[in-house]
Amino acid sequence: MSTQVALHARGGPNVKRREQGAGAPIYEEIDKGNLDAMDELVAEDYLDRNPSPFPGLAPGREGLKQAFKIFWKATPGYHRVDEQIAEGDKVVTRLTAIGKHEGDLPGAPRTGNDLTMTSITIHRIANGKLVEKWSEKDVLGFLTQIGVMRPPGQQQG
Repeated sequence: MSTQVALHARGGPNVKRREQGAGAPIYEEIDKGNLDAMDELVAEDYLDRNPSPFPGLAPGREGLKQAFKIFWKATPGYHRVDEQIAEGDKVVTRLTAIGKHEGDLPGAPRTGNDLTMTSITIHRIANGKLVEKWSEKDVLGFLTQIGVMRPPGQQQG
């Protein structure tokens, strides 16, 4: 089985790719705000194995598009792929999302803060589309940067 979806964005020096076939790079399309590209790159019944950060989103590809739209409007920026490895039907991406908290997120009013969040994401590919995802993100760091949580060790009050 080949990995026919390019997941890369702005790659750092350690990007390793073994991609086969063609496909628009999903992170680059997200960075441009081109969520319609997901119709070609993501299966309709896409399964995200991590809970959505926003309750009430649609399942599958539509929910993914809704989540990215919320983030893209509130935290414009870009994804930097630090490393990417494809094997069989899986692609592992270690990336850094870089942006600015310029709009309100549910439960987090705009702060204007610069943001950096790292992630390791595994996508499963079938028929040239993303069909399933597992990821680990620095959510604690993100919530601290947008003012929802205090930095670890900082006293309250």
